[in-house]
Amino acid sequence: MDSEGAGGIFQYALHTPPQHARMHRLFLIQELLCIICEHVRNDPTGSITAGRTLASLARTSKVFHHVATSALWSRLDGLTPLLRPLASDLTFAAADTTARPQPALVLQRPLRIAEWEIFRGLARRVEHLCVHDPAWPVDVSIVLSLCHPPTKSPLFPNLKSILWNDERAETFSFIRTLSGPTVTSLAISITNDSRKWHIPELGILASLPYLCPNVTEVTLPTNAFCTTFSSISEALCAWNHLTKIKCGAIEGAALAHLAKQPALRKLSFNMLNNMGLGLDLSLPSGAFSCVRDFEIHTANLSFLDAFLNRLGGSPASLHVLVDTNPPPTSITSLFTTLRRFSNTQLRDLSLRLMTPPSPRVMPVSAWPHLYSFSLNDTAGWRVKSGITQIGLIAMLDCCPNLQKLCIALNTNAFIEVPSDREGIENTAVQTLGLADSLIEARATVAVAAFLSDIFPNLTTIVAWDSVHGMNKVRAQERKWWLSDNDGESEACALSQG
Repeated sequence: MDSEGAGGIFQYALHTPPQHARMHRLFLIQELLCIICEHVRNDPTGSITAGRTLASLARTSKVFHHVATSALWSRLDGLTPLLRPLASDLTFAAADTTARPQPALVLQRPLRIAEWEIFRGLARRVEHLCVHDPAWPVDVSIVLSLCHPPTKSPLFPNLKSILWNDERAETFSFIRTLSGPTVTSLAISITNDSRKWHIPELGILASLPYLCPNVTEVTLPTNAFCTTFSSISEALCAWNHLTKIKCGAIEGAALAHLAKQPALRKLSFNMLNNMGLGLDLSLPSGAFSCVRDFEIHTANLSFLDAFLNRLGGSPASLHVLVDTNPPPTSITSLFTTLRRFSNTQLRDLSLRLMTPPSPRVMPVSAWPHLYSFSLNDTAGWRVKSGITQIGLIAMLDCCPNLQKLCIALNTNAFIEVPSDREGIENTAVQTLGLADSLIEARATVAVAAFLSDIFPNLTTIVAWDSVHGMNKVRAQERKWWLSDNDGESEACALSQG
C-alpha cells in the first residue's frame, strides 16, 4: 500500500490519462476490456495487487480509463476510499488509543454540497460494499453524517451486495441508507456474540425486507440475535425470492414457511432446544424439495431425525452439528434415517457429534456418489476409533468417487510394512483428514506406507498437532464429560417426547 493509504490507489486512478498513440483496434472492443478488467479484479494474489493494476490500467489511456476505473470502484472495503478524494481539511486521523493498524478517520466539519456531489459520483460506481475495513477505520461521526445526504435519491444507486461487518451498534442505522431495490445480496456479519441488540436496531432489521425487496442471498448473525430470534424469523418470512439463507435460531413457523419456497437452494440455520418439538405437524410433506445444500446446528438428535424424515427432493450436501452427547440408540437412529438418501445424489456429508458412531452403524455403502465425507473433523472422536485399515478399504470400495475424507483411524494393527502391499487403490482422494488419530511412533512407517499405497494422488493430509492440539481437545473433553449426564438425560427426554 502506498503512502496515501487505502484511498491512494483510487486517487491515482482519478487523474486523467495522458494522450497516447492510437492503440490496436482489438482494444476498442468494450466487452473485451470489461473481461480483462474483471479478470484483474479477481486477482487471487489479493485486492491490493488488483487495485494497483487497475489503477495503472486506468492511467494507460483513455480507452482503458472508464472501464478500469469502474472495475476499481465496483468493490470497496470500507468507506475510506470514498473520503480520500474530498478536501484535506474534512477529516483527520484521530490519536490512536487502541492496537489498531491505523487510526480512525474523524470528521472535522460537515460535508459541503460540492463534496457531497463528488462523494455521490464515486458512490454511483460501487456495486459491492464491505462497510468496515479494520485496517482503515472511520469514526462513528462519519458514518452518522453519511446517513443524511442532501438528496432524496439513493446514495449508492447501483449497489448490489452489502456486507455489514461494523460491530458498533450506533452505526447500524447506516444500513438503511445503503439499502435499495438493486441490492440482491445482504450479509450482516457480527462476530461479537455478547453484543446486545436494542429495539431500534431490531426495528431496522425488520424493515430491511421492504427496503431491499429483491434480496436473493441473505446472511444474518448466527448468535447475536439468539434471544430475539423472532426478529430473524419475521424478516425471513417477508422475503419471497430467497435462494440462499444463512442465519441463527429461527422459529418453527418460519421454518415451515421456508419449506415451501420454490427458489430456495441453500439453507443454514440453528434450532434451539424445544423449538423443534412438534415438527412433524408443522413441516409439510416433501419439505424443502428444491434445497440442495443444508447446514444444520441443533441441540439434539430428536429434531434432526424429524427434520430429515420430512425432507423432499435429493440434497447434494448435508452438514450437521449436534451439541449434546446423544445415547448410542439415537446415533443408530440418525444413520438409519440417513439411509433414505441412498438413491439420491448426496455428494457431501459432514457430521459433528460429541460421540462418533460405531463403524457398524455407518451405512457408507448407501451413498455411492459421495465425494466428501467428514466425521468429527474439528470436534475429535474422544474415544479410540473403530475404523481399521480393513474398514477404510471397505469404505473406499463403496465410494469410488471420494475426493475428500476426514475420519479417525485405528492404527493398532499397523506393526510393520508388509512385503506384499498390493491392494485397493483410490486415485480420486486428494485430501485426507485424520482428526485426533493416535499414531504410535512404532507404527509411523507402516501407516505412511499404507496411505501412500491406497492414495497415490494424495496432496494434503490434515491432522491435529500431537501436543498443542491434543492438550486442547483433552481439556475440552473434561468439560464434555462433566456435562454428559445432563446432556444425555435431556436428549433421552426429548427423544421420548
